[in-house]
Amino acid sequence: MIKTMQRTVHIKPAVNPYLPRFRYTGILARVVAAFGVCIFFFAFIANAASDGFTVSPIKSFIEVKPGVVETGALLITNRSDAPLPLQATVHVFGVKDAYGTIDFEDVQGLASAENANAWLILEHPFLLLNGHETRSVAYRLAVPDGAPYGTYTLAIVMQSKFPSPEAANEAAAQLLPAIGSLFFIDVSSPAGREGEPVNLTVTEFAIPKEQTITIGAFGASMLDAISGAGIGGRFVERAPLDFTIRVKNSGRYIARPSGTVAIKTVWGSTVASTPLPEGAILPGAERVYAVTIPGPLRFYEAAWIPDVFRFSFFPGKYTASLALSAALDTESRIVNADLTYWAFPRLLTLSTVLSLILAIFMVSYRGKVLAAAKAFWQQKSKP
Repeated sequence: MIKTMQRTVHIKPAVNPYLPRFRYTGILARVVAAFGVCIFFFAFIANAASDGFTVSPIKSFIEVKPGVVETGALLITNRSDAPLPLQATVHVFGVKDAYGTIDFEDVQGLASAENANAWLILEHPFLLLNGHETRSVAYRLAVPDGAPYGTYTLAIVMQSKFPSPEAANEAAAQLLPAIGSLFFIDVSSPAGREGEPVNLTVTEFAIPKEQTITIGAFGASMLDAISGAGIGGRFVERAPLDFTIRVKNSGRYIARPSGTVAIKTVWGSTVASTPLPEGAILPGAERVYAVTIPGPLRFYEAAWIPDVFRFSFFPGKYTASLALSAALDTESRIVNADLTYWAFPRLLTLSTVLSLILAIFMVSYRGKVLAAAKAFWQQKSKP
């Protein structure tokens, strides 16, 4: 079973290793040579940017059992007017950080240990496409018997091959653009993937420090003593409010979790919620998700109301609840995490307190205020 996705992923262009070495002795000759290299380099970049090629599909999700052969094809399109020579190579890839950055060297996962790049064979690894020509390139995926189950990550990298400089002593630089088609290969166990647990763990669920306000040690200790709730010294004020979520996949299969982050009051009512961004987690890797509660928190349609009332949290205790769902065939596994924080909107609180003080003053001294106002207008009306 093969599932494909259309999404462009560009691999960092490689630099042609056949660069000439300059051995000029005069200072003027070195300056002229460097100037010539810069002009040629920028001219070449401008030409490379206007020409190019595409590879489709850019992602393929394949589920296969050991000993089974899968076949498929890639569509390569030359978008330029000139003929384009291409060479295709198979690489193992992984991620080098928790943000999903693809890496072809220091990889995580199973493929590097099992030499899975020998499983994927191209029918024509070398191509010469005419201008605006589209060609189908067949591939063959053969998983050997006894291959350990799990997710293997491979990439077919199509790289343009430009001719080397004609003269070895000529100042020239070349960039060789490349595009990769990513393969996520799930090798199923005899029992299928239903029996494999989803080992997802939320290792971090926090509000970034930049999103919080800090109350002095004395103020925080006073609040703790008064409430007895262990409030601490950090509070949030208003939306948008960011959350950092770090999830680790300890299983042998790739995980594509989905879920939501919901903010609830101390009484259990939901103030706001937002979905978890898309992002797969390779086996043995971690993934960081940045989630934002955008706001407003109330008066959604009343844009004329000041933002201090629409975006600010009411003072009190809140709970951010994370619910992750990792689908595995027909079964879903749920992973939950909670984060408790306090809200102290300074501007909203100050304006509310001042309004209450003014209202109490007006109610308590309304007679004197009205008499003073009446006397003022009478005095002003006299000639």
